Amino acid sequence: MGPHFDNEVRKHGSSFSYTCLKCNQCCYGKGIQVNPYEMMRLSVFLEIDTTIFRDNFLDGQYLKHKDSSGSCIFLEESGCSVHKDRPLVCRLYPLGRIRFDDGEEIFPEIVPHPECKGKYGESDTVEKYLETQERESYVLAEKPYRRIIKKMADAVSVSLADTDISSIDLDKTSENDPGWILDPDPVIKKYCDLKGVGLPSGVNEKLAVHLDALKAWVEGEWNP
Repeated sequence: MGPHFDNEVRKHGSSFSYTCLKCNQCCYGKGIQVNPYEMMRLSVFLEIDTTIFRDNFLDGQYLKHKDSSGSCIFLEESGCSVHKDRPLVCRLYPLGRIRFDDGEEIFPEIVPHPECKGKYGESDTVEKYLETQERESYVLAEKPYRRIIKKMADAVSVSLADTDISSIDLDKTSENDPGWILDPDPVIKKYCDLKGVGLPSGVNEKLAVHLDALKAWVEGEWNP
């Protein structure tokens, strides 16, 4: 069964199934944004810090394309070279995701590449598909960042309350623009130096310290 592309609003309980046949067509021509958590996962996987990751693999907030074909920079002949830690948007494919302020989610279908070999069906539900894609840790990390962004709206006197963390300009690092939050490792290092503790190495440990640092900054207890 092929994709539907109807006007149905798919929710967690909607009928849906998809089997990826690893044709890699979904890895072309996409703009893949990454947030701080995703950057930390990818940089830990690659054994580099987030600043080097940003310089080598990002164009603004988006993963670079490898060449004029529009292929993702991480696409190799054998497939995705960072598949274990791929961003959430890649995990959701062929579904998109719209999250409302009340926490409700809907999942529109993404128009596939005309040569996509993936198999669509209705044998399961959207929720079951999301479980197979191991998206929960990404959603759990997203929630505290959203809360921080809303607090930062007041702290920096700019309207960021409805801004996704991936849309902040990384190149703006003035006191009135918190673009530096998207490069976690330098912030984590400075905060650990302040606290006199060792640097965390695991993704979850880095996440916790980064959030603590941002919270301390928002509350005026620390200035990076």
